This record gives sequence, structure tokens and C-alpha cells, in this order.
Amino acid sequence: YALTAGAAVFTNNAGASATITPPAPCPWDCFDGGDGTVDQFDFDALISQWGDTGSCDFDGGGVGIVDFLTLLANWGPCPVASAPAPGPAAGGAADSVRNRQVSWRPVAGGASP
Repeated sequence: YALTAGAAVFTNNAGASATITPPAPCPWDCFDGGDGTVDQFDFDALISQWGDTGSCDFDGGGVGIVDFLTLLANWGPCPVASAPAPGPAAGGAADSVRNRQVSWRPVAGGASP
């Protein structure tokens, strides 16, 4: 498997597929594509979207008090995802930013993919 930053499609041995899309790294930075900080620009965007859907609708129910409180709870710099150090991964598989090869191993009591 090659892991990428975008959506991934997984297919099991029976042929069933599922698409997994990672969440935005900082959805509360909702003003115009984000600038890496939840701040007054995001607050202004949230107020302008109040009662409607939009980029500041974090819970999918229209912009309202829950979204406002969520924005306040996440005020400040967005969390930075830590990237693994480049180099060989466990088991000697290739490991790089562009193409990460991973191997699956059975989990006790579970089925392997």
C-alpha cells in the first residue's frame, strides 16, 4: 500500500471497497482557506455564516452556537501534525515523504486485511 495525503480507497479480499478521506488538519481555521491560526478572521467568517451552512459549520447542522463554542475552544495556532523522520521503517520497508510502503501484520484475535 502507498499512503498519500488525500483520500484512500481500500479493497478487501472479498472485493468490497471503502474510501477514507482524512479530515482537514484544522477545520476551525475556516476563513478563506485558512492561514494556520484560528483568529478574528475566522470569527468574522463564522458570524457572517450564522444560520447557514458554510466553511465554519463544524457539526453539519448550520452555523450556530455549537460552532461558535467550538471555534472559541480551538482559538490560536492550529496544531501541527508531526511527520515521521525519513529513513527505513520497521521491517526494512521503504519510507519517504512521497511513497510510504507499509506492511500488514495479523493482530491477535483479529483478521488480517
